[in-house]
Amino acid sequence: MSFDPATFEAEIALKLIPTERLPSIAQDALEAGFEGPHILRMAILEPDAGWGIDQALPPMMDELGCRSISSKEAALRLARQCAQRILQSGEDPLLSLPYFRQLMEEAGYIDELIELGFFDDEDIFLSDDPQERRKRCREDLEELLSPELRQRRRAERKAA
Repeated sequence: MSFDPATFEAEIALKLIPTERLPSIAQDALEAGFEGPHILRMAILEPDAGWGIDQALPPMMDELGCRSISSKEAALRLARQCAQRILQSGEDPLLSLPYFRQLMEEAGYIDELIELGFFDDEDIFLSDDPQERRKRCREDLEELLSPELRQRRRAERKAA
């Protein structure tokens, strides 16, 4: 997997990366062409160097152009990346529902992720047909990527 600073920034904000993985992520950043003494410093640390890793993280993030973002912004960024990947690849969206639930919970149950985060809980009110469930999940993914579409569909559902 190639290194993406925007994804890294969001994962750090949500504390999704264990400390011991940060040196290998810095190595991925180096392989992806990101350079700098702080990235290199992180890359050479041993995974069990907890305090050293904690000290090396802020300057490495600065060097990568990463900033501190809110958990809401981070969760939405990661959720939209995942939604886009699912819709483009055609993969089964139902398999990613636990990830959307995790993002929703980490971000404090934000409105934009409620539909996907609680999809399995609401599923008892939906069809038992797996194809129908996938279709509904894809619609929720589309709505995550387009707030206008989300508003229009909600209005249509309310009217029906």
